[in-house]
Amino acid sequence: MVTMVRSEKFFRYAPLIILISIVLAPHDHTLAQEPEWRALLERLRSDGIPGNATRALRKLQLIARTSPPTEFLEQLRGLADDPDPQMSQYASFLLATAHPEILLRDSKMRTRFIEALSDDDLPFSASQSWGTIGRLIREENPASLRDQLLNVLSNSDHQARQMAAYLLVLSYREAGIPESQWPEAVFANMIQGLRDDPLRGKKLIANAVGFFNILFKLNEGQPVDILTRELAGQDPQSQFAAAILLAHYRHDPALPEIATRLAPYLIDEPYFPAIPAYQAIVWTGPESTAKLLRNFEPTDAQQAALLICAGAFHGLSSSFTTDAHLRKWVRKVEQSETSTGPYKSADVKIAMAALYLDPGAKAFLNGKELPPALIRMFNAGAGVQALTDRAKWMATWFPMLDPYAPEQANAHPYRAASAIISGRAEYAPSN
Repeated sequence: MVTMVRSEKFFRYAPLIILISIVLAPHDHTLAQEPEWRALLERLRSDGIPGNATRALRKLQLIARTSPPTEFLEQLRGLADDPDPQMSQYASFLLATAHPEILLRDSKMRTRFIEALSDDDLPFSASQSWGTIGRLIREENPASLRDQLLNVLSNSDHQARQMAAYLLVLSYREAGIPESQWPEAVFANMIQGLRDDPLRGKKLIANAVGFFNILFKLNEGQPVDILTRELAGQDPQSQFAAAILLAHYRHDPALPEIATRLAPYLIDEPYFPAIPAYQAIVWTGPESTAKLLRNFEPTDAQQAALLICAGAFHGLSSSFTTDAHLRKWVRKVEQSETSTGPYKSADVKIAMAALYLDPGAKAFLNGKELPPALIRMFNAGAGVQALTDRAKWMATWFPMLDPYAPEQANAHPYRAASAIISGRAEYAPSN
């Protein structure tokens, strides 16, 4: 009881104790003291010591963000024109950190930040410039900045073009400029960014993922012509992304080819592209799906299962299911019954859906001992007759296989983006 009383007293007076501690505690101004920041500024020069400049830069950022001394700022202004490119760039970044409005007043400084988007040997130079320009767009968004960034889109440097395209999209959205009025060069560079390139490895900008999500959510001005050309290109990653986007846009002339291109991604490995590819095949409509089911020969059981599910949404059945497929689907469900945990993995859900929808499955399963999970599903959906209704009912059982649900439409970009960022899309077979 005594302990409880003491605890209550402590919590009652804790806020006052903390406040008194803050007021009476000695404040550490060592970073802002002149000898300290002068020494740190000198370390910004190119000296060949790994990490020396960047560690100093991080400490100097703290000073720049919190009431920097006047002499410190004057020193930075002088160093912004230093002949050492690294010193010049880092000093400019610190100036913009202390006074973001300098980019509005000083066109020379703004040009320097835009030029720093290019691929160079300065650590963090491009990412700092990208972040600083992005902050300027969110706070002020001058139209003149858009003109400068547009000029970068014709730059020979791929990294600069990609970063400029992303910043332009941010600026257009902040300014409320309709997507139909965005320049074609912006869309062209975004679609180039869907390709597999070194930027992901540099951890500067997730261009393929970011641009895919932007393009997926476009309400107008959808760049179907550029995407159609990309679909016929040589990069497997961008071909996959272009096919998904064109199916999402319901671009009629490309739909039959899209379904054929996406079918190889339905295989059991890798998993990530399979679900967005399956959903996009459904989006291509009954005619292209029917053509695909007539002409395509599945190479594995999961591919066959997802094609059965896709066709069922349009009332289409297929004739390519084999006893080997059916046995493998049943085996997956049986193995899941013996595993720990109540949740079914994606491949098990796909197998169960195919067994419920395939017209030949009932005769194959007749008289066999079935896993409890299959019995429950068959009993629950026994009264549903029409194939399209069975597909819709199946999707209530397994929402991940519903291509039309609003929550799936919202999740779809992230699934496809996962396939892109994993780099797995390029491993799908080319049949």
